[in-house]
Amino acid sequence: MLSSFGKFSGKTAKIKQFSFTPRYYDEDKERLKDRYAQIEAELKGKSGFRSSASGNLRDRWQRNKKTSNFEKKSNVRLVFIITILVALCYWLLYY
Repeated sequence: MLSSFGKFSGKTAKIKQFSFTPRYYDEDKERLKDRYAQIEAELKGKSGFRSSASGNLRDRWQRNKKTSNFEKKSNVRLVFIITILVALCYWLLYY
C-alpha cells in the first residue's frame, strides 16, 4: 500500500557542507613583508628589483592618484553640467 505522499518517505536530505577559508588583505603586513625582503636583498648584495620596484610603483601610484588629470577633468565636467542644469531650470521656471 502506497502512502499518499508517494516518494516522500519522511527522510530528509543531508545538508551539503563545504569548507571555505576566508582570505583578508592586510596592506600594512604586505608593506612590511616587502620592506623586509628589500632589506634582506640589500644585505645579501642582491638587487631586489622586484620588491623595490613594486614598492616604488605603489608609492608613485598613491601620490599620482590624488592629483590625477582624470579627477581634475571630472570636476570641471561636473561644474559645467551643474551650471547648464541650473541655467535650464532658471529658463524653465521664469520664461
